[in-house]
Amino acid sequence: LLFGYGGLLSFGHALFIGIGAYTAAVATGPLGMRSLEAILAAAIVVSVAAAVPIGLLCVRYTKIFFGMLTLSFGMLFHSFLIKFYALTGGDTGMAVKRPFLVGLDFGALPRVGFQTGPLYYYALVLAVLGALLMWRIVGSPFGLHLMAQRDNARKAEFLGVSVRGVRLAAFVVSAAYAAVAGVLLAVRGGNADPEIAYWTHSGELVFLTVLGGAGH
Repeated sequence: LLFGYGGLLSFGHALFIGIGAYTAAVATGPLGMRSLEAILAAAIVVSVAAAVPIGLLCVRYTKIFFGMLTLSFGMLFHSFLIKFYALTGGDTGMAVKRPFLVGLDFGALPRVGFQTGPLYYYALVLAVLGALLMWRIVGSPFGLHLMAQRDNARKAEFLGVSVRGVRLAAFVVSAAYAAVAGVLLAVRGGNADPEIAYWTHSGELVFLTVLGGAGH
């Protein structure tokens, strides 16, 4: 959404994957939450709350300037995870307890059995729903506005498109998607690791987007 349709290349979206992962760790640990659906909802709320102020600063720029700003925020978050050991566990990360899937407890299953069975199909359903929602988003007037500002921002603005508003909305939506991915990664591995928010992980996301087709 952000890169292919919006023309904005982010080098810091691992930040929001990290937010999703650590939200899962805090939710299943200190907060005692067991429902994965509730954890996903909490991760989306936290990621949106972080994406709005970050996005307001970043979407004022495009091209390499946008990329460098997102990279800076991503590395700032990574440094926070490393240095605030008492809160985040530092370089050892935080444990993520196995949650319930649609209210069902799979605690008796071995780790590999849980990953390749219930969690796999849960993630598959989420991927399908996420793809359908994204298809609806890019086919809406908002999606057309996003592509219009990508192709010619000044002309789109003359036609009444709120260029920064559209970019900000795309930034927030992409952050929410990344947070969902972060929760699933943390639940799969049973740990929220600070390296999940490192800049190289953001680079992997860009590589996978280009490899899979940025405009599809």
